[in-house]
Amino acid sequence: MGKWFFSLFGLVALVFACSPVISRQSLKEVDPTVTFQELLKDPDRYKGKWFLLGGEIVTTVIRDGETWD
Repeated sequence: MGKWFFSLFGLVALVFACSPVISRQSLKEVDPTVTFQELLKDPDRYKGKWFLLGGEIVTTVIRDGETWD
């Protein structure tokens, strides 16, 4: 039973590891033409729209019970 369980677990993990993080439906709703600077200038103009924003974590500070990025 142990081999069967680990084989099934491995198969399920492989399937989920290959799935996209963001669904195709969500990506269709994103407006790729708006830059982050435009969004910062007039955020009220873009209410109700979806955006995909990315970035880079430059530093991380770890404290008791907290992590600040």
